[in-house]
Amino acid sequence: MSRIVVRLPVVRGPLAGDETPPCLAGLPRLWPGLPRDVVASRGATGGVSAPQGPWFFPEDLPLDPRQALACLQDLQHMTDAALTGTPLRAWQGRQAESLRSQAESAARAAFAAGGGDEADALAAAEAAEEWERRCRAQRLLLLCWLQEERLAEMAALHRRYAGGRAHLAAAFDGDAGEAASLSELPDDLLRPAGPEQPEEAAALAAMLPPWPRVLDAACHFLPDEALILAEAGLRDALLEREDLVPAAEDIQKELAGDGGPRLLALTAPLWRVLQRPGCPRCHPRWERPLTVLTWEDQA
Repeated sequence: MSRIVVRLPVVRGPLAGDETPPCLAGLPRLWPGLPRDVVASRGATGGVSAPQGPWFFPEDLPLDPRQALACLQDLQHMTDAALTGTPLRAWQGRQAESLRSQAESAARAAFAAGGGDEADALAAAEAAEEWERRCRAQRLLLLCWLQEERLAEMAALHRRYAGGRAHLAAAFDGDAGEAASLSELPDDLLRPAGPEQPEEAAALAAMLPPWPRVLDAACHFLPDEALILAEAGLRDALLEREDLVPAAEDIQKELAGDGGPRLLALTAPLWRVLQRPGCPRCHPRWERPLTVLTWEDQA
């Protein structure tokens, strides 16, 4: 494939209820910078589905694989502590202080190398701020990975519970039909299983960072010419817009072919895709033009 197309906002994948057409399911997701061998050992354990590639590997992530793994472990400890009711303000303060310290150290080193020139010092300070922003963006991608991993664990637990419940029903009632129906309980952890369970579905979806934040973070590491295939919440938001148009003929042919679903596209500045009222001066990146694709539901 000649063009870069990345699936977002799902980072780890797969998610229960994934309805991506087969012709698009092989498109890559954005790699958050983890060591590949460690990731393989974390997946496919205890009935948990393994991460679903392929992947697009950014070349300019601020954290190397070792640092990214340490960050993932810190996030895991933080979320575990949150579940026990432990205050997180001190942990968050330490993380922010660590980032500021690293940025200041880099700025001082650049200032010293420039012989004390003020222009060099300002450039170094701007570079340090950009590095800190990119670190925050990568940390958010790592948090997405962790939360999606936990949703996969919940889905595996749900399947084991449903299977055990089916066996109990068969043992006590002797009703094979009821046992079969119980073993097929829906394991969709992101989309509502039905209008009767909106609260449960919303609570599970709230475990993931909001798609605008994920998209904003991902755009730090995507080349300008990259296209985005919308999934999950981003796809839902995109289908509600009135400014979608059919994708360009060459994109339709390359990605979906003649027999695939019709692709829809939105090309707009990032701030419009994020559903913001405008582009603030503090976020000039949001002026970046972006093309987001999704597929049309087939009747």
